[in-house]
Amino acid sequence: MNNFKLKKSYRKSLVYVGVFTIFLFTASCFAPATKDAYLKQFNNFIENVGEDHHNYKKSDWEYADKRFDKFSKSWYKKFKEELTLKEQLKVGALSLKYHTYKNHDKLGGELKKEIEREFKNLKEKLNEYVDNEMDEDIEQLIEGAEVIGDSLAVAVEELIEGIVSNF
Repeated sequence: MNNFKLKKSYRKSLVYVGVFTIFLFTASCFAPATKDAYLKQFNNFIENVGEDHHNYKKSDWEYADKRFDKFSKSWYKKFKEELTLKEQLKVGALSLKYHTYKNHDKLGGELKKEIEREFKNLKEKLNEYVDNEMDEDIEQLIEGAEVIGDSLAVAVEELIEGIVSNF
């Protein structure tokens, strides 16, 4: 009887572990709802690939490729407008890492082409930023510096007036 209870308890535990595993797997497949969730999930995905890529079989790479396409294409498009230049560069670096992991055992030619494509993409993003957004960011920095400078000048004047009036 004790052996039966142990087997029943063991089976029950396996069911819970199985349900929990399915839940985690399913939850990890959902599209990220925010830009931060996207960046975190993409980073986690690349870290997982990095840890296990040496053991991947063809079916593992097929699944990873589908996930990578979600991150690098459809989900990227969803959050592209919200991403800062730094975040866009991070996405580019994650893509580059993925291709490096996937092609680690290929001859240099194919890997070099993938890396060149990724660097070209990063260069285009940087040029787009310089052409479209950098001037505005510089203006905002200058305006911020002027405000700080004006505030500092007022504070120094008030401090001097306070010192003078006390003497």
